[in-house]
Amino acid sequence: MENVLNNIRITPTSLTWDVDVFTKETANPWGEELASCQLFVINQVPIIAFYFSVPEQNFFIGINYAKYSRCSDDWMKSPILYFTLKLINSESEKVLDYKVVKFSPDERNTFIEACKDQIGTEPEFIDASIDFLYDNDFSTYGWLY
Repeated sequence: MENVLNNIRITPTSLTWDVDVFTKETANPWGEELASCQLFVINQVPIIAFYFSVPEQNFFIGINYAKYSRCSDDWMKSPILYFTLKLINSESEKVLDYKVVKFSPDERNTFIEACKDQIGTEPEFIDASIDFLYDNDFSTYGWLY
């Protein structure tokens, strides 16, 4: 899959974090199996790696919580934290795939704490940490494959 950094829209809702991935693909490259995810926290930044049956489709996102401060934080009160993944053809806007993944209770708590820890941190620091991860060779990230 092409570099997804500029092709992702992340939207926290009252119960989930919606992750829309836009692609030029016309068929579903993610595979039919369930997706999974894993949380990492690097320099106060929650990094969520998403895993698919086709390892080349794995990707990660970094959350700069300050960018979503105007959104509802009701999701923090939910005992389960879900991420909905939609793969969307960028030309036809057809949804090619829809998957739901959830955090374990420990990952949920770690994610919430990492988001709260960003409060008061310079947004540029958070963005720089995320940019650093995307600027490196992904093949060096053993945790992504």
